Amino acid sequence: MTLSDETEYWTLCFNQKKPDRDIAEITKVNKNDITFGELLTMKSHLGYTVTVFLYYKKRSANNVATLHEIETESDVSVMITNNDDERKARLVLSKDIITERNISITPMKKPRGIEFYEDEYTNVPLDDYKVWLEELHENGKGHGKLSC
Repeated sequence: MTLSDETEYWTLCFNQKKPDRDIAEITKVNKNDITFGELLTMKSHLGYTVTVFLYYKKRSANNVATLHEIETESDVSVMITNNDDERKARLVLSKDIITERNISITPMKKPRGIEFYEDEYTNVPLDDYKVWLEELHENGKGHGKLSC
C-alpha cells in the first residue's frame, strides 16, 4: 500500500446553537465522503430541516474560532482545507443566521513529549537581574561596562 492509497479518516462534531449543546460526533468518516450532499443528509438524519443554517468552526487561535457558513460544495472544500491539520470538522446548526462569528473552541492539545513547567517561565523582576549583574562585576567575573 502506498501513501496515496491510505484512507484519511475524519471526525465530524455537530453542535446546536441556542441552546448551545453537542448533538453528535461521527468518527472514522472517510475524507472523500465529506461532501455538501452528505452533510445535508447527516443534518436530515439528526432531525434538522433544510431551513437550518450549517456552519463550520475555523480555528483562528488556540481557543478561538470563526464560524463560516456552508452553502455549497466549494464551502465544504475550504472547510476541509482549513481543518486538515486536525482532521476534525466542528459543525454548528442554527435556526437563525449567526451574526457573532467569533466563538470559543476547545484549546489544542500540547504536543506529546514536551512538558511545560510554569515555574521555569515566571517573570524575574528586572531589579533582581541588576543586583545579580552588579554582584557579578564586583566579583570580577563580569565582562564589559556596567551601566545600570
